[in-house]
Order: sequence, then C-alpha cells, then structure tokens
Amino acid sequence: MMEDKGYRKVATRKELKEGALLRVEPDGKPIVLIRVDGKVFAMDAVCSHEGGPLEEGTLEGYKLKCPWHYAIFDIRSGKVSAETDWATDLESYAVQIDAATGDIMVNPNAESTSGGEESARQETGLQNKGRTEEQQVETFPQFNLTLKKKEKLEGTDIMTFTFAKDEDSKILEHKAGQFAFFPLDDVKNDPKGPIRHFSIASSPSEDKIIISTRIRETPYKQKLASLEKGAKI
Repeated sequence: MMEDKGYRKVATRKELKEGALLRVEPDGKPIVLIRVDGKVFAMDAVCSHEGGPLEEGTLEGYKLKCPWHYAIFDIRSGKVSAETDWATDLESYAVQIDAATGDIMVNPNAESTSGGEESARQETGLQNKGRTEEQQVETFPQFNLTLKKKEKLEGTDIMTFTFAKDEDSKILEHKAGQFAFFPLDDVKNDPKGPIRHFSIASSPSEDKIIISTRIRETPYKQKLASLEKGAKI
C-alpha cells in the first residue's frame, strides 16, 4: 500500500481541475497541489518570503506567483525564479495517482528537490560577485535594531521577526523586496559565517524592518530563532 511508503491521500483528480490550485495538509504540513497538462505537482503552500498563501496565487504555465509580493516559483521543483530571487526555494513533494480511483497521494516527508537554503542571488549580485557578506555589509547604511516581536507560522518552519530601529539611527530608505544584512554575535562553526541577508517585507513608512525566513539546523538560524524580545543587533 502507498500509505506504507509515506504517501497520504489528499484529494482526487475530480477535485483538482486543470490549472487549479488546491491547498491540502497531509500530516499537518501545508502543501499546494497544482494540475498542469494533466500532471499533478505538489510543493509548499507557504511563500518563503513572508508566508503568503500560494493556493491564492496566479499560475502561468509552470510558474506560480505569490499573491502578496509576487515571488515566482517553479511548481515542478519548488525553486524560486531568477526574476524574484530575493525569495528562497521551497520544497516539492512526490505525487502518486491511483489509476483506478483517481486518488491523489502525496508523501509530505519525501526528499526535497529544491535545496532549500537561502540563495545568495540578489539584485546587487553582479556588482558584489566574489565578495563575502562581511565585506558587502560595509558598503551599506548601518542601523541599530531592537527585536520587538517574533512569530512562528503554524505548521511550518518559517519565522517572522519584527525589528524597530533606534531613534538616533538613519532614516530607513528601502522598499519591500530589497534586503538587509543581519550580523549576529556568538555564531560559531557556521560554514556561511555570522552574517546573512534577508528580504525586507515592511515599508519604510512603518519605521520598522520585518523579515521572514525558514529556520534550519544551522548555528546562525538557531541563534536567530533564540533571540528574545528586546535583543539588539
């Protein structure tokens, strides 16, 4: 039986029309089903940028556009498009269809095809090619930030962090989709070092910086997730 191999029935072919998007939650994991050219694909239903609901997105061929900030993903692999590489890759999942019943089955624990970690590709990537993040951060305005709130998106490994700038800091000049570098103290043995960059989801008019990211089993991400309200960076 397919369930013995980790597959879960999540829908039927009749429920998923051609070109349709359908959110399902096998084992509590949000996944979006997409049917294109008669084939069914499955990938994470939560956008990696700021948690937008991808089942409400726009489908163009094999590209799925998030309804919030328009990040684009390839439904066949979960990989983010080069057009919107300020977002990060999502997971895609193995799908099986019972020819007799039309049941659609997904393995929510199947090995990912996406790679998943934050990409270093950004709109400034060409001019910064070959430079470390420690070197790049020196070329940008510096801000003193205080953590005001952190939230975990239920059923996912995505966390959202809200930082406020100190009153004496420079005026924020950015727009959603641009990125900021975040150095953390006491991060050791991380192969990528103590600095990461994240897409900014907030507007400068809000006088705060909001970022969302997937929490991985890396020293940097674990340190970020452990920050308490009031922490300064």
